[in-house]
Amino acid sequence: MTSIRSAERNAFALESRGLGSAPRTVWRPVALGWRDAGLVGAVALAVGGLVLV
Repeated sequence: MTSIRSAERNAFALESRGLGSAPRTVWRPVALGWRDAGLVGAVALAVGGLVLV
């Protein structure tokens, strides 16, 4: 019962801050750079290494 009250309180707080059921807007697009590509490569190498072991 406590979790239901907490969820209701959180939903009310988010709705009052403008994060309700209206469609989400994008303030500015996020550009992906070389660091993002490096992270993807590092994760792919790590997963590939774990799969091969």
